[in-house]
Amino acid sequence: MRTRIVSANAKVGYYFIATLFAAFVVGVTWATLGSLAGTLIVVPLQFLLVGFAVRNFRDEEIESVDEPRAWWRLTARPTSGFVFGALFIGQGLWVAFTGFHSPDAWALVLGATTEAFIGAMFLQSSFKLRQRT
Repeated sequence: MRTRIVSANAKVGYYFIATLFAAFVVGVTWATLGSLAGTLIVVPLQFLLVGFAVRNFRDEEIESVDEPRAWWRLTARPTSGFVFGALFIGQGLWVAFTGFHSPDAWALVLGATTEAFIGAMFLQSSFKLRQRT
């Protein structure tokens, strides 16, 4: 039996700690090794942190806690996927449109593309979940 994160407080705590951790790691990397290293760290770090969450967060009322999720399923309910999708895409668009004046614009655009891709995955998952209900 795998340990799953089922309480809302634990999920919020994970996102808060993961965000602080990612910001710290990326900030230190950018400051010490530059934007190239920061970008090479942030993209896989985002996929790792989000991937852990979508594989381990569960809603006991909707799905089995013990069974693995289908590969395409990122949330228990469509609504939460639509919210996360909109947030990730919104953040990606904000970074893309505000980062062009930066000397490291290429790195910001890569990060924005990653955010938008993660958001699109959440939306795809939610549309598929909605079709099944």
